[in-house]
Amino acid sequence: MADQTISSIQLDLNSYKVYDAATAAETLRTAQANVYTVSGVTDSTGALRQLSMAELVMVVCLARAAEKEAAVIQLMKTMSDNTAILESLTDIESKLLEGTALDDITDFYPYQGKDYSAKNFLAIVIGGAVPNDDSEMVNLWNQLANNHIIEVTGNYTYNGVTYTKAYEYLYARGLNMSTGNAYSFHEICSYADNLPDGYVLTYSDLVNISRYNGVDNLWEGMTKEDLIQEIDNKYKTDILNYVQTLGWQASGIPDPDSYLPSSTDELITQIESKMDSLNSFSQQKMIELQSETNKRDQAYDMITNILKSLNTVQVGISNNI
Repeated sequence: MADQTISSIQLDLNSYKVYDAATAAETLRTAQANVYTVSGVTDSTGALRQLSMAELVMVVCLARAAEKEAAVIQLMKTMSDNTAILESLTDIESKLLEGTALDDITDFYPYQGKDYSAKNFLAIVIGGAVPNDDSEMVNLWNQLANNHIIEVTGNYTYNGVTYTKAYEYLYARGLNMSTGNAYSFHEICSYADNLPDGYVLTYSDLVNISRYNGVDNLWEGMTKEDLIQEIDNKYKTDILNYVQTLGWQASGIPDPDSYLPSSTDELITQIESKMDSLNSFSQQKMIELQSETNKRDQAYDMITNILKSLNTVQVGISNNI
Protein backbone atom coordinates (compact mmCIF):
# COMPACT_ATOMS: atom_id res chain seq x y z
CA MET A 1 0.00 0.00 0.00
CA ALA A 2 2.98 2.32 0.42
CA ASP A 3 3.08 3.14 -3.30
CA GLN A 4 -0.67 3.60 -3.76
CA THR A 5 -2.30 7.05 -3.77
CA ILE A 6 -5.97 7.47 -2.84
CA SER A 7 -7.79 10.58 -4.06
CA SER A 8 -11.33 11.78 -3.30
CA ILE A 9 -13.50 13.42 -5.93
CA GLN A 10 -16.77 15.24 -5.22
CA LEU A 11 -19.37 14.80 -7.94
CA ASP A 12 -22.47 16.96 -8.55
CA LEU A 13 -25.41 14.74 -9.41
CA ASN A 14 -28.93 15.65 -10.55
CA SER A 15 -30.50 18.90 -9.26
CA TYR A 16 -33.76 18.63 -7.35
CA LYS A 17 -36.25 20.95 -5.68
CA VAL A 18 -36.92 21.04 -1.94
CA TYR A 19 -39.82 22.97 -0.34
CA ASP A 20 -38.51 25.36 2.35
CA ALA A 21 -41.27 26.01 4.91
CA ALA A 22 -39.43 29.00 6.32
CA THR A 23 -39.61 30.88 3.03
CA ALA A 24 -42.70 29.08 1.74
CA ALA A 25 -40.82 28.50 -1.52
CA GLU A 26 -39.07 25.75 -3.37
CA THR A 27 -35.27 25.73 -3.27
CA LEU A 28 -33.12 24.17 -5.98
CA ARG A 29 -30.45 21.86 -4.59
CA THR A 30 -27.79 19.68 -6.21
CA ALA A 31 -27.17 16.15 -4.97
CA GLN A 32 -23.51 15.40 -4.28
CA ALA A 33 -21.50 12.25 -3.67
CA ASN A 34 -17.87 11.35 -3.11
CA VAL A 35 -16.03 8.85 -5.28
CA TYR A 36 -12.43 7.74 -4.95
CA THR A 37 -9.55 6.76 -7.17
CA VAL A 38 -6.59 4.56 -6.31
CA SER A 39 -3.35 4.57 -8.29
CA GLY A 40 -3.08 1.37 -10.29
CA VAL A 41 -6.84 0.67 -10.33
CA THR A 42 -8.03 1.49 -13.85
CA ASP A 43 -11.06 0.90 -16.05
CA SER A 44 -11.12 -0.66 -19.52
CA THR A 45 -9.88 2.59 -21.08
CA GLY A 46 -6.84 2.75 -18.82
CA ALA A 47 -8.16 5.73 -16.84
CA LEU A 48 -8.32 5.64 -13.06
CA ARG A 49 -11.52 3.94 -12.04
CA GLN A 50 -13.96 5.89 -9.87
CA LEU A 51 -14.84 3.88 -6.77
CA SER A 52 -17.55 4.12 -4.15
CA MET A 53 -16.59 4.02 -0.48
CA ALA A 54 -17.40 0.29 -0.34
CA GLU A 55 -15.30 -0.40 -3.44
CA LEU A 56 -12.46 1.69 -2.01
CA VAL A 57 -12.45 -0.38 1.17
CA MET A 58 -12.44 -3.55 -0.95
CA VAL A 59 -9.42 -2.35 -2.94
CA VAL A 60 -7.53 -1.41 0.23
CA CYS A 61 -8.34 -4.76 1.84
CA LEU A 62 -7.34 -6.70 -1.28
CA ALA A 63 -4.03 -4.83 -1.45
CA ARG A 64 -3.45 -5.53 2.22
CA ALA A 65 -4.27 -9.21 1.77
CA ALA A 66 -1.92 -9.47 -1.25
CA GLU A 67 0.85 -7.75 0.71
CA LYS A 68 0.48 -10.14 3.63
CA GLU A 69 0.18 -13.15 1.31
CA ALA A 70 3.53 -12.22 -0.23
CA ALA A 71 5.04 -11.86 3.25
CA VAL A 72 3.70 -15.28 4.26
CA ILE A 73 5.12 -16.93 1.11
CA GLN A 74 8.53 -15.31 1.68
CA LEU A 75 8.62 -16.40 5.32
CA MET A 76 7.67 -19.96 4.36
CA LYS A 77 10.49 -20.01 1.78
CA THR A 78 12.96 -18.67 4.36
CA MET A 79 11.91 -21.35 6.83
CA SER A 80 12.12 -24.05 4.17
CA ASP A 81 15.65 -22.94 3.21
CA ASN A 82 16.59 -22.86 6.89
CA THR A 83 15.28 -26.39 7.39
CA ALA A 84 17.28 -27.63 4.39
CA ILE A 85 20.48 -26.13 5.86
CA LEU A 86 19.77 -27.74 9.23
CA GLU A 87 19.23 -31.12 7.58
CA SER A 88 22.52 -30.79 5.68
CA LEU A 89 24.44 -29.77 8.81
CA THR A 90 22.93 -32.70 10.71
CA ASP A 91 23.97 -35.13 7.98
CA ILE A 92 27.53 -33.76 7.79
CA GLU A 93 27.88 -33.79 11.57
CA SER A 94 26.69 -37.40 11.80
CA LYS A 95 29.29 -38.45 9.19
CA LEU A 96 32.04 -36.61 11.05
CA LEU A 97 31.02 -38.24 14.35
CA GLU A 98 31.16 -41.63 12.61
CA GLY A 99 34.79 -40.92 11.79
CA THR A 100 34.49 -39.91 8.13
CA ALA A 101 36.98 -37.23 7.18
CA LEU A 102 35.49 -34.04 5.73
CA ASP A 103 37.36 -34.53 2.43
CA ASP A 104 35.95 -38.05 2.16
CA ILE A 105 32.27 -36.99 2.35
CA THR A 106 31.12 -37.45 -1.25
CA ASP A 107 27.53 -36.17 -0.92
CA PHE A 108 26.53 -32.74 -2.20
CA TYR A 109 24.41 -30.27 -0.24
CA PRO A 110 22.03 -27.61 -1.59
CA TYR A 111 22.40 -23.95 -0.78
CA GLN A 112 20.45 -21.18 -2.55
CA GLY A 113 19.63 -23.39 -5.51
CA LYS A 114 23.10 -24.88 -6.04
CA ASP A 115 24.79 -28.03 -4.82
CA TYR A 116 28.11 -27.88 -2.98
CA SER A 117 30.58 -30.38 -1.59
CA ALA A 118 30.50 -30.80 2.20
CA LYS A 119 33.62 -28.65 2.63
CA ASN A 120 32.37 -25.85 0.37
CA PHE A 121 28.95 -25.99 2.03
CA LEU A 122 30.47 -25.58 5.52
CA ALA A 123 32.78 -22.83 4.28
CA ILE A 124 29.70 -20.88 3.14
CA VAL A 125 27.29 -21.63 6.01
CA ILE A 126 29.75 -21.61 8.90
CA GLY A 127 32.78 -19.72 7.61
CA GLY A 128 30.91 -17.01 5.74
CA ALA A 129 32.62 -17.67 2.41
CA VAL A 130 31.03 -16.14 -0.68
CA PRO A 131 30.77 -18.43 -3.74
CA ASN A 132 32.18 -17.18 -7.01
CA ASP A 133 29.60 -15.47 -9.16
CA ASP A 134 28.61 -17.81 -12.00
CA SER A 135 25.98 -15.46 -13.48
CA GLU A 136 28.08 -15.09 -16.66
CA MET A 137 27.92 -18.85 -17.26
CA VAL A 138 24.21 -19.00 -16.46
CA ASN A 139 23.57 -16.22 -18.97
CA LEU A 140 25.76 -17.89 -21.59
CA TRP A 141 23.99 -21.23 -21.07
CA ASN A 142 20.58 -19.57 -21.51
CA GLN A 143 21.76 -17.80 -24.66
CA LEU A 144 23.13 -20.99 -26.18
CA ALA A 145 20.06 -23.00 -25.20
CA ASN A 146 17.69 -20.56 -26.90
CA ASN A 147 19.73 -19.48 -29.93
CA HIS A 148 21.94 -20.94 -32.62
CA ILE A 149 25.51 -21.41 -31.43
CA ILE A 150 27.16 -19.10 -33.96
CA GLU A 151 24.60 -16.32 -33.35
CA VAL A 152 25.42 -15.92 -29.64
CA THR A 153 27.56 -12.79 -29.20
CA GLY A 154 28.87 -10.78 -26.27
CA ASN A 155 32.05 -9.81 -24.49
CA TYR A 156 33.64 -12.91 -22.99
CA THR A 157 37.03 -12.48 -21.35
CA TYR A 158 39.50 -15.28 -20.82
CA ASN A 159 43.26 -15.08 -20.10
CA GLY A 160 43.28 -11.37 -20.83
CA VAL A 161 41.59 -11.70 -24.22
CA THR A 162 38.03 -10.55 -24.94
CA TYR A 163 36.03 -12.66 -27.39
CA THR A 164 32.85 -11.41 -29.06
CA LYS A 165 31.64 -14.78 -30.31
CA ALA A 166 30.60 -17.46 -27.85
CA TYR A 167 32.08 -20.25 -29.98
CA GLU A 168 35.46 -18.48 -30.04
CA TYR A 169 35.40 -18.00 -26.27
CA LEU A 170 34.48 -21.65 -25.62
CA TYR A 171 37.20 -22.84 -27.98
CA ALA A 172 39.71 -20.67 -26.09
CA ARG A 173 38.49 -22.25 -22.82
CA GLY A 174 39.48 -25.64 -24.24
CA LEU A 175 35.99 -27.18 -24.42
CA ASN A 176 35.40 -30.60 -22.96
CA MET A 177 36.07 -32.68 -26.04
CA SER A 178 39.02 -34.03 -27.97
CA THR A 179 41.42 -31.56 -29.55
CA GLY A 180 40.27 -32.59 -33.02
CA ASN A 181 36.58 -32.15 -32.23
CA ALA A 182 37.19 -28.82 -30.51
CA TYR A 183 39.11 -27.56 -33.55
CA SER A 184 36.40 -28.83 -35.90
CA PHE A 185 33.73 -27.08 -33.86
CA HIS A 186 35.56 -23.75 -33.94
CA GLU A 187 36.50 -23.84 -37.62
CA ILE A 188 33.11 -25.02 -38.92
CA CYS A 189 31.35 -22.36 -36.82
CA SER A 190 33.71 -19.72 -38.21
CA TYR A 191 33.20 -20.94 -41.79
CA ALA A 192 29.40 -20.90 -41.49
CA ASP A 193 29.48 -17.54 -39.71
CA ASN A 194 31.23 -15.90 -42.65
CA LEU A 195 28.90 -17.22 -45.34
CA PRO A 196 26.37 -14.75 -46.79
CA ASP A 197 22.73 -15.27 -45.86
CA GLY A 198 20.97 -17.77 -48.10
CA TYR A 199 24.24 -19.16 -49.46
CA VAL A 200 23.97 -22.72 -50.82
CA LEU A 201 26.84 -25.07 -50.02
CA THR A 202 28.60 -26.56 -53.03
CA TYR A 203 30.81 -29.62 -53.34
CA SER A 204 33.87 -27.35 -53.38
CA ASP A 205 32.78 -25.90 -50.05
CA LEU A 206 32.69 -29.39 -48.56
CA VAL A 207 36.15 -30.10 -49.93
CA ASN A 208 37.36 -26.84 -48.45
CA ILE A 209 36.08 -27.60 -44.96
CA SER A 210 36.56 -31.39 -45.02
CA ARG A 211 39.91 -30.95 -43.29
CA TYR A 212 37.99 -29.85 -40.19
CA ASN A 213 36.54 -33.35 -39.79
CA GLY A 214 32.91 -33.97 -38.96
CA VAL A 215 31.84 -32.74 -42.39
CA ASP A 216 28.94 -34.68 -43.84
CA ASN A 217 28.55 -35.09 -47.62
CA LEU A 218 24.83 -34.60 -47.10
CA TRP A 219 25.58 -30.94 -46.38
CA GLU A 220 26.00 -30.31 -50.12
CA GLY A 221 23.06 -28.23 -51.35
CA MET A 222 22.23 -26.95 -47.85
CA THR A 223 21.80 -23.26 -47.26
CA LYS A 224 23.83 -21.37 -44.69
CA GLU A 225 20.82 -21.49 -42.37
CA ASP A 226 20.55 -25.29 -42.76
CA LEU A 227 24.25 -25.63 -41.93
CA ILE A 228 23.81 -23.56 -38.78
CA GLN A 229 21.05 -25.93 -37.68
CA GLU A 230 23.28 -28.94 -38.38
CA ILE A 231 26.03 -27.40 -36.25
CA ASP A 232 23.53 -27.14 -33.40
CA ASN A 233 22.45 -30.75 -33.93
CA LYS A 234 26.07 -31.92 -33.84
CA TYR A 235 27.55 -29.81 -31.03
CA LYS A 236 24.92 -28.09 -28.89
CA THR A 237 24.42 -30.84 -26.29
CA ASP A 238 28.17 -31.12 -25.63
CA ILE A 239 28.55 -27.33 -25.55
CA LEU A 240 25.72 -26.88 -23.03
CA ASN A 241 27.16 -29.59 -20.80
CA TYR A 242 30.55 -27.91 -20.91
CA VAL A 243 29.13 -24.48 -20.02
CA GLN A 244 27.21 -26.07 -17.16
CA THR A 245 30.46 -27.64 -15.93
CA LEU A 246 32.21 -24.25 -16.08
CA GLY A 247 29.34 -22.73 -14.10
CA TRP A 248 29.58 -25.44 -11.44
CA GLN A 249 33.31 -24.86 -11.13
CA ALA A 250 32.79 -21.11 -10.89
CA SER A 251 30.32 -21.49 -8.02
CA GLY A 252 32.85 -23.22 -5.76
CA ILE A 253 35.02 -21.71 -3.02
CA PRO A 254 38.64 -20.96 -4.03
CA ASP A 255 40.14 -21.88 -0.63
CA PRO A 256 37.50 -23.48 1.63
CA ASP A 257 40.09 -24.67 4.19
CA SER A 258 40.85 -21.06 5.13
CA TYR A 259 37.28 -20.64 6.38
CA LEU A 260 37.19 -23.75 8.57
CA PRO A 261 39.07 -24.96 11.67
CA SER A 262 41.67 -27.66 11.10
CA SER A 263 40.45 -29.70 14.08
CA THR A 264 37.47 -32.01 13.49
CA ASP A 265 36.32 -31.56 17.10
CA GLU A 266 36.32 -27.79 16.73
CA LEU A 267 34.49 -28.09 13.42
CA ILE A 268 31.78 -30.21 15.06
CA THR A 269 31.49 -27.60 17.84
CA GLN A 270 30.99 -24.85 15.24
CA ILE A 271 28.41 -26.96 13.39
CA GLU A 272 26.42 -27.47 16.60
CA SER A 273 26.64 -23.77 17.42
CA LYS A 274 25.33 -22.90 13.95
CA MET A 275 22.50 -25.41 14.33
CA ASP A 276 21.48 -23.83 17.66
CA SER A 277 21.47 -20.42 15.98
CA LEU A 278 19.38 -21.68 13.06
CA ASN A 279 16.88 -23.34 15.42
CA SER A 280 16.43 -20.03 17.27
CA PHE A 281 16.03 -18.28 13.93
CA SER A 282 13.34 -20.79 12.92
CA GLN A 283 11.39 -20.15 16.12
CA GLN A 284 11.55 -16.40 15.52
CA LYS A 285 10.36 -16.80 11.94
CA MET A 286 7.54 -19.10 13.09
CA ILE A 287 6.23 -16.30 15.33
CA GLU A 288 6.49 -13.82 12.44
CA LEU A 289 4.70 -16.27 10.16
CA GLN A 290 1.81 -16.66 12.61
CA SER A 291 1.50 -12.88 12.92
CA GLU A 292 1.51 -12.30 9.15
CA THR A 293 -0.95 -15.16 8.63
CA ASN A 294 -3.37 -13.62 11.14
CA LYS A 295 -3.14 -10.21 9.44
CA ARG A 296 -3.74 -11.81 6.05
CA ASP A 297 -6.77 -13.69 7.35
CA GLN A 298 -8.16 -10.50 8.91
CA ALA A 299 -7.96 -8.76 5.54
CA TYR A 300 -9.76 -11.64 3.84
CA ASP A 301 -12.42 -11.66 6.61
CA MET A 302 -13.05 -7.96 6.09
CA ILE A 303 -13.47 -8.51 2.35
CA THR A 304 -15.97 -11.31 3.05
CA ASN A 305 -17.94 -9.11 5.45
CA ILE A 306 -18.10 -6.25 2.94
CA LEU A 307 -19.37 -8.60 0.24
CA LYS A 308 -22.02 -9.93 2.59
CA SER A 309 -23.11 -6.39 3.51
CA LEU A 310 -23.33 -5.35 -0.15
CA ASN A 311 -25.34 -8.45 -0.93
CA THR A 312 -27.73 -7.70 1.94
CA VAL A 313 -28.26 -4.16 0.63
CA GLN A 314 -28.88 -5.41 -2.90
CA VAL A 315 -31.43 -7.98 -1.66
CA GLY A 316 -33.17 -5.31 0.41
CA ILE A 317 -33.45 -2.96 -2.56
CA SER A 318 -34.79 -5.77 -4.76
CA ASN A 319 -37.42 -6.69 -2.18
CA ASN A 320 -38.56 -3.08 -1.83
CA ILE A 321 -38.94 -2.78 -5.58
